Amino acid sequence: MLEVGDAPLPPVWKGHVLVRVYATSVNPVDCYVRQGGLRRFAGVPFPIVPGVDLSGVVEECGKYRGRFRPGDEVFAFIPRGMGAYAEFAACKASWLTKKPVRLSHKEAAVLPCVGLTALQGLRDKARLKAGQSVLIVGASGGVGTMAVQIARVMGAEVTAVCSTANVDLVRKLGAISVIDYTRQNPLEDSRRFDAVFDCVGSWTFWAYRNLLKGGGRHVGISCTRAKLIDSILSRLTPGRKSFQFHVRAEGQDLEQLATWVQQGKLKPVVSHIYPLAEIAAAHRQCESRRTVGKIAVTLE
Repeated sequence: MLEVGDAPLPPVWKGHVLVRVYATSVNPVDCYVRQGGLRRFAGVPFPIVPGVDLSGVVEECGKYRGRFRPGDEVFAFIPRGMGAYAEFAACKASWLTKKPVRLSHKEAAVLPCVGLTALQGLRDKARLKAGQSVLIVGASGGVGTMAVQIARVMGAEVTAVCSTANVDLVRKLGAISVIDYTRQNPLEDSRRFDAVFDCVGSWTFWAYRNLLKGGGRHVGISCTRAKLIDSILSRLTPGRKSFQFHVRAEGQDLEQLATWVQQGKLKPVVSHIYPLAEIAAAHRQCESRRTVGKIAVTLE
């Protein structure tokens, strides 16, 4: 259950700054936290202020002495799924970077979680290199729209999987080839890829295995218990491997995304904008699993 109300200012610990939030976004992890997932795994008592993405202005720095000053426009990913659905959020300085000038706060707020997920998944888990091929499943969603663009920046050849309505979008984002899953089963494709980046989780690694080249890597972001077991089992056999992972807060990676934005190589896709007062409706839209790109939430 989501309720909008008053809460005290968050404490600003050593190494943290207080950010006045202008915009945030909705991610599937936010819905998971709302349903009690974080409480089950981390023992965090409810009620909490959820939200992992933010864009805003540094309000005060407390005891922090570093590169950020009051008035700086910044954006960040806050780990553990809490804090951004508020007028103010306390952020560790290492989670922050300067907001790209060419992005509005709404655009910047949708970038951190999905952008970091795509970057870390493709670079660190898929180990994608220039000239290699990657199949991106769920290419029109939040992570998928970032993954298509980032894979292209990395010099890879992208084949994207999406529905008919989003074929033109993912082509514009950089996909060389598009599989419309309403007309063709992606698992029956005759090509072989260096990597499969699965943003949906509808199929297992074993279903994708035949789409991978001999040393290919499958990367998933759903991280269910069954998929984690599949990942472990894949590493007990030679050849193709599967990796499940959770995104980590990393200001340097966020700075890389910001650089690509400033260079015109990366642009967030925002399909819905809600005021914070309508956060419950924003969550319902996210849970529909039919969102193209991301959902922004404004506090201005």
